[in-house]
Amino acid sequence: MEIIEQDGKQRTLFGDPVSKRAITKKDKSINHEFTHAVLNVKNDIFWIRLALGSDLGFAESYMLAEVETNDLGDCFKLFIQNREVLSNLSIGLISKASSYLQSVLNKRYANTKSGSLRNIGAHYDISNRMYEAFLSKDMMYSCAVFPTLDADVSGPLLESVRNLKAAEEQATTNGHAHINGHSHPRSGIVSERGIAAPVRYDLGQQNTTNEANAPDGQLTPPDSITGGAPRSPLLLAKDELEDGQLRKVRLHLDRASLQSNHTLLEIGTGWGTLAIEAVRSSGCKVDSLTLSVEQKALAEQRIAKAGLQDKIKVHLMDYRDMPIEWNERFDRIISIEMLEAVGIEYLPTYFENVNRVLKRDTGVCVVQVITMPEERFDSYINEVDFIRKWIFPGGVLPSVTALIDAATKGAKGSLILDTVHSIGPHYARTLREWRQRFEQHFDERIRPALLDDHAEIRHLSPSEKQKQVQIFRRKWLYYFIYCEIGFTERVIGDHILSFTRSGNKSLPVCCM
Repeated sequence: MEIIEQDGKQRTLFGDPVSKRAITKKDKSINHEFTHAVLNVKNDIFWIRLALGSDLGFAESYMLAEVETNDLGDCFKLFIQNREVLSNLSIGLISKASSYLQSVLNKRYANTKSGSLRNIGAHYDISNRMYEAFLSKDMMYSCAVFPTLDADVSGPLLESVRNLKAAEEQATTNGHAHINGHSHPRSGIVSERGIAAPVRYDLGQQNTTNEANAPDGQLTPPDSITGGAPRSPLLLAKDELEDGQLRKVRLHLDRASLQSNHTLLEIGTGWGTLAIEAVRSSGCKVDSLTLSVEQKALAEQRIAKAGLQDKIKVHLMDYRDMPIEWNERFDRIISIEMLEAVGIEYLPTYFENVNRVLKRDTGVCVVQVITMPEERFDSYINEVDFIRKWIFPGGVLPSVTALIDAATKGAKGSLILDTVHSIGPHYARTLREWRQRFEQHFDERIRPALLDDHAEIRHLSPSEKQKQVQIFRRKWLYYFIYCEIGFTERVIGDHILSFTRSGNKSLPVCCM
């Protein structure tokens, strides 16, 4: 990593110098692909934030435009690849003081009942209009599941996918498309490694083309902030993100094995898609819990539009407040990426309540959770990182072991782990899709929604208003890329776990 000081003259190289030789191609014997990024320090306060706050300080300096980079994604990759070296730097007095302050913040953001409502509202009660601008029509704000992880990436792979889609429109045989005399499955092209190919996020390049006026099938130039990751033309013809979200929903419904006579409890309504699809596919009845007033209102509108208001009831309710009348009421419980908001100390309480309302002999609970690897879990829970301060206050990613232990403790052994599936690598592409839409619709839809919702910003002077809007924008772009690289590098995960009762033979054997 090259670091350019504020005066523009001093350059520092961080990391193994061999990387520089590889990038400049002076050493032909090196055939590895090295990560390279340039940091341009715009304000020396960046160094103070970095010393006091480590990665959180870096994030806040980026939000405030005190530091720029040619590729934010590569910066994160370098941080991950050098995390052992960087962790050894965090042993000084300043870092210890910072760790103490972070532990205080952890207590501040604790998910008590009142804290949960405040913490959820801090993120989700941003206008529904903003979420509609970057989510697909299904309004699922969780990891999608794609037939291939990197078909949205530009280059030869994307060209192959274009050819595949064009051939599919002309002729298919036994579910296969014919391209250049060869038969290819409809599921698309998969890279050799089966994981998301690298995407560059270049900063400082100007977007001079209006995407709406670009010729059909062409990629737009890089965005002025993140650049380098063009928007996929596949979105013009077919929304693969929506397909991926519905595929994820079907995974949950299949694992739950819903029947028409079942009653389903959904903990975490979102905007109602899972509840709607559950009723459409099985005819079951659904009770759904949310803490977001904004989400409840839109979910109920969507449910009514689907004509399913007699089958689905949305409750503004904490899971700890489920009435005693619900004891052993539900055949199935599904919760998608809600447990991250529970808090580690309350996980046993969550599963205690799940156990209380789930039927005793044949009940099934399916949860999808973003997870932290076991080796970093203990240190992680005592920190406040960018996500926990600026995106999901009070949120904590459990490890898979912590989840299973909490289920065992909370349910006193009455919830039996049945299956665990990892879908984490699919989140990298999901986040790219969201970021592309966020950038595409920012000026037209997201900025107006932000100003409508926040009078304190709307009434500022033009220059200060623009500054606050850009801080908001850079925060969200940082969030999308930060998380994408985490999933690409497999340093965070996403798992679907299913629990049932001992001796339940009615649940189909999973062969995934």
